[in-house]
Amino acid sequence: MPAFSATNDRTANVAHYHIPAHISFAVTTDAVIFMDLRDDCYRLLAGPQAHLFRSLSHQTTRSTGALRGFDFDESQQTTPECSALIATLIAGNILVAGLEPPPRPVLTLPAPLQELTEGTNLGPTHVHTRDIWRFWRACVRSSWNLRHRPIERTIRAVEHRRERHGSGGRMDMYALRHHVALFRRLRHLYPRDFLCLFDSLALLEFLALYGFFPNWVFAVSLTPWSAHCWVQHEDVVLNECAEAAARYITVLIV
Repeated sequence: MPAFSATNDRTANVAHYHIPAHISFAVTTDAVIFMDLRDDCYRLLAGPQAHLFRSLSHQTTRSTGALRGFDFDESQQTTPECSALIATLIAGNILVAGLEPPPRPVLTLPAPLQELTEGTNLGPTHVHTRDIWRFWRACVRSSWNLRHRPIERTIRAVEHRRERHGSGGRMDMYALRHHVALFRRLRHLYPRDFLCLFDSLALLEFLALYGFFPNWVFAVSLTPWSAHCWVQHEDVVLNECAEAAARYITVLIV
């Protein structure tokens, strides 16, 4: 993850900080959005604090992730605004003391341009008993995980599975389309209202049983505020309208 640090070699005024791995973030012109998996919440910097964060994050000679860190020398960075920002980030556990661990890879995806929606030709949807069993397995597993496990553990499990199996290589889009259609056809059998978090996780679990491992995208909208997630492969959105997905600011890709 991006680091806020400096080399503590000659002066006690130099402090080491870093953003822990359970926090992802995105930066826009006037805002910084933090996604805290451990506390299962979002936090926002806006206006002058967002601009200051952007300015500080570019004062560095090395890059550790999506943004550059900065060398924070407490004897020099003493403006009230800077001190207030650092205090805010520390109080929110967004910034923690110490040298950062090795950074995790930062995944990227193309902007969503295509979609697999109800209006498209989703191919044959003949349902076998095996498909029904796998659908229920995916839904029950997803419900249990969301009810009984921290969201961080659930996301890391999906992440580690994808790391083990890769994306499944270049996916057969016809087969992928078919299995997404199967999930949609069976969805009414599971007694749970539509919710992007559950439906995206259940779709990921269902597709994994057939050897497909697309990405899980978490994003936000600022005006009005809303958090959303969907499943995406390259520039193809599997369970959302591409135009709607493109209006969101991506914070985390799993």
